[in-house]
Amino acid sequence: MRKLRNMALLLVCAGATTAMIACDWRQPPSVADPSAQVSDRGTELARAGAVSIGEQEFERLLRAVRASDLRADDSVERLEEVVRRVLLTRALGERAREQGLHRDPVIRDRIDRILRDELIASKVDAGLRPADFSDEQIETYYSAHEQDFKVPASASAHWIWISKSSDAEGARDRAAAVAELARQHSTSVAEFTKLVRENSEDLRTKAAAGYLGVFRGDTLDGEPLSLEQRSMRDALLELDSIGEIAGPVETPEGFAVLRLSGRRAAVSRSLEQVREELRHDLYKRERKQRLDALIAAALPDDSTSIDRQALVKFAARPPAARYAGTGKPPLPPIPGVPSPGAPESKQRPAPAIPAGENQ
Repeated sequence: MRKLRNMALLLVCAGATTAMIACDWRQPPSVADPSAQVSDRGTELARAGAVSIGEQEFERLLRAVRASDLRADDSVERLEEVVRRVLLTRALGERAREQGLHRDPVIRDRIDRILRDELIASKVDAGLRPADFSDEQIETYYSAHEQDFKVPASASAHWIWISKSSDAEGARDRAAAVAELARQHSTSVAEFTKLVRENSEDLRTKAAAGYLGVFRGDTLDGEPLSLEQRSMRDALLELDSIGEIAGPVETPEGFAVLRLSGRRAAVSRSLEQVREELRHDLYKRERKQRLDALIAAALPDDSTSIDRQALVKFAARPPAARYAGTGKPPLPPIPGVPSPGAPESKQRPAPAIPAGENQ
């Protein structure tokens, strides 16, 4: 166990060393020269040839290790081994720089990712915690957005649509007959599906067993209700049990026979129910604002110029040639920022009529 713990400490310190010297790799040699930064590194602790490590740097590296790995019984020999590993990492880094690897676009991108994450950690995440948002802030936000925590009653429905076309009275009689048949077999999903197949004139929903959607407040599947759809919603909300039939509901274009396939009562969430949820929401909002401000300052919209013609030629190349020798093509996302071109979530297919179960 002690051997494993020592190895973990060495690996963490080596990784932290890579992050610390990343800045040096992106600087001119005069700035990256260790002797030029003695004041920031503290008194020299160790040296191996042209590379060295200062006391302050070593202390920072040790802070990067989890507290559980730093114990009072850490021996001088163990710490000396850590110093040797750090010096080795730096010596190999200097050798890589001498060979020009720091100018390779892939290497530069890796370094920039490290610097990016460190910048976000220091400018966005530093001093920002959900616990820092007071109850007063949460109560103020809740009062201003109280309607957002009230979910109106909803009802999902399947329907049979009969158009008036040129014979309004004939359509009325036909819709009444279909509604009566539906009521006689209200508990049978198969019978209603058969009525849809034989009578409905709405081709869009006919293929989905007549599934119309979910009425919630003044919307149908998130879209504002028309005047005719409001009358359908009102008729559905008067029903009590799954499978009950409403209608025929008359509209200027025809008649709707509706089957209640699911419903939910209105819900109002109190401040106490959402207090901790809001605390985290306020944290996320503040973090996003900080991140947006950092991005805007680093890369203003009007400062970007892209040669689209060059991209067109690049995109036309076969993938094997386009990414040859570069490893995986996708770049890692910025923490907290959606990746461009990410696929949108697919819409859920229309459900079949539930067999008497509330949604």
